[in-house]
Amino acid sequence: MVDEARNIFLNNKATSVLPKSIPVLFFGDLSNYWNPYPRIITVGRNPSFQEFPLNQWNCRFERSEVILRKLTGNSENWDDEARGLYLTSLKKYFATKRHKWFQLGFGGFLEGMGKSYLPLSPSNVVHTDFCSPLATRPSWSSLGDGEKKVLMRDGVHLWYNLETYLDPDIIVISIGNEYSEWLMGRFTVVQMDSYPYEATIGRKKVTVEAKLFQCERGNKTKWFVEIPLLQNPFGVGVTNEAKKTIAKSIRSRISSAR
Repeated sequence: MVDEARNIFLNNKATSVLPKSIPVLFFGDLSNYWNPYPRIITVGRNPSFQEFPLNQWNCRFERSEVILRKLTGNSENWDDEARGLYLTSLKKYFATKRHKWFQLGFGGFLEGMGKSYLPLSPSNVVHTDFCSPLATRPSWSSLGDGEKKVLMRDGVHLWYNLETYLDPDIIVISIGNEYSEWLMGRFTVVQMDSYPYEATIGRKKVTVEAKLFQCERGNKTKWFVEIPLLQNPFGVGVTNEAKKTIAKSIRSRISSAR
């Protein structure tokens, strides 16, 4: 999959992809991800251009300048050492200058699930992107349909391969209804539960819902948590305590089904 991510980056035809960036196969430390049940991944659409700021594009991923040089060099440069350097950079993301989006969005919810993105935690969460591993400017919501189609042609296939490898028990998604339905399309929904909460849209408080889907594929049960994407996962004005409360309810529901 590392080579697949590299090939997607090198063969990309979308004009919105940042030239000074690297493909992000995943974010986070895998070392504690494999700990006992439940394994959790979170899912966005594609890496933000803010992962590679214009004034210091290489600040978030360790040695990204060297990695980019090896990525775009000849095949002899892309050896096992280069692959190891790339994977180490991804694994150390949350130990360096991680973007605040993760804590603002999923942070409180993951705490309620007893999980964390942070390294050295007893059980790590890994973040992935469904539509593409490539960062774009503008952000995904402002891209034209043609650009999205080009990026998703290879990006979605890569994500399904990554999901198979990571084999999570719980997949927390905040990508919009259209992509959520696509992502879950390979699974059979057995049951759905709703968890309403209040968020601010414009100047109004509105009631929206997080949803929990119990799904099956073969003999395997997987749980999908669909979080509304309202600027950030959950939306504006939702406290960490509110997110923890939702998470604890979902955690209890999943535990009761085992």
